Amino acid sequence: MHVIPNLFIVGAPKCGTTSLHYYLNQHPDIFLCEPKEPNFFNTDIKRSSRISKEEYFSLFEEAKEKYIGEATPLYLMSKEAPINIKKTSPDAKIIIAIRRPADLIFSAFHQNKYNLVEEATTLEEALAEEPERAKNLKSTKTGEPVDRLIYSRFVDFSTQIQHYIKAFGRDQVHVIIFDELKLNTKKEVLKVFDFLGVRKDVPINYSIQNAAKAHKNYVVASILKSPPALISKIGRFLFSPETRRKLYLLIKNVNTDDAKKPKLNPQTDKLLTERYKPEIEKLESLLNRDLSGWKISKP
Repeated sequence: MHVIPNLFIVGAPKCGTTSLHYYLNQHPDIFLCEPKEPNFFNTDIKRSSRISKEEYFSLFEEAKEKYIGEATPLYLMSKEAPINIKKTSPDAKIIIAIRRPADLIFSAFHQNKYNLVEEATTLEEALAEEPERAKNLKSTKTGEPVDRLIYSRFVDFSTQIQHYIKAFGRDQVHVIIFDELKLNTKKEVLKVFDFLGVRKDVPINYSIQNAAKAHKNYVVASILKSPPALISKIGRFLFSPETRRKLYLLIKNVNTDDAKKPKLNPQTDKLLTERYKPEIEKLESLLNRDLSGWKISKP
């Protein structure tokens, strides 16, 4: 008999899901698996490899908590994930985090740049390439699904949320606004505990996880990610696996600039804000929330 997960953080990407995973996993009544993103139920999103059913359920085999689950940000943009999750765990609780569309798109682009899966130099170039990218949904050479490079698909929030409400009902779906999570993290996490019906008097470390990063030198980052055969051979000859791992982490940390936060071009911000106003208004109606701040472009 498998242990069936009953809690899913389904996205969206770059909306605080890594931090939510970190906060909730500290609660004694909640178990969230590692790795954080199994990508098991989004069967309509192409990947170079996918874990088996046995591998997936083995992630939870030791869990005995009230809530057992996972966090895969690409479940939100998947049409099949809510259906597949419902078949496996009909009483599951669903957590969704969303963000101002222009900010999410820009943040996702730079995360892909940091992960070396985005080849476009600018967001503007990437957006212009979306129609061509949509014609070829094979996985990238790094294994990332090309869906992750079609940024406009990330922010079809009203339709995506409705898929989960239709599958599970409103009472089983909790929506978080990223700006509110960032502004008052503790308050928003306690709302999640209320939603789940678990104790709130639990000490939680509310430090931010997976904050925006950039590489100081992308050539160094590229070599680290895919070292040439000769360098790999020399490294294996000179160093033990543990020493190679330590060297890799050292070079990666030295080459990472946590303070270097890129800014969205104001004209692109204005364009995206205008483009997604109708979507934002649909969301306001669906969630009964005031999102007027999302409809104002940033200078």
